[in-house]
Amino acid sequence: MSTFPYIAVQGAVAQTFLQLRKGFPSKVDAGYLKRLRIAPANESYIISILRFLGLIDEDGQQQEAATDFFFRDDEAFKAGLEERLRDAYAQLFDDLGDDALTADREALTNWFRAADRTSELVGQRQASTFLTLRALAGHGQPPAIRTTTRTKGAAALDE
Repeated sequence: MSTFPYIAVQGAVAQTFLQLRKGFPSKVDAGYLKRLRIAPANESYIISILRFLGLIDEDGQQQEAATDFFFRDDEAFKAGLEERLRDAYAQLFDDLGDDALTADREALTNWFRAADRTSELVGQRQASTFLTLRALAGHGQPPAIRTTTRTKGAAALDE
């Protein structure tokens, strides 16, 4: 079992954080993510990331002391997320220092593989997840968010 969280679809991480900035509910669970069509069939990965960062507890309850920055301006949000990253990924920052904020995907993949004894695929996904989170904290370009579109049939049912 890996220590560091990961997900295959990085846009889902960005979409989750965008939604949580709009309004962070008292509880984040699979039902909440499903209602918003965030990370279909990958809800558990998103929840794992939020838990790892200390934003929610094991029951999905928002941790108010750790989520205050979601309700502030962009700069305060980025600074708050960076602080959560430094806490959650303390081992990475202990080993790489501030270079963790500029390391490339290959270096991060190698670090995660060595730290967690994971496969190359899992190490790549762990690195990609960290890269996405650090981009959301202002260190890089966040991934594009794909929006879920409804079919013509679904639109016709709404009319």
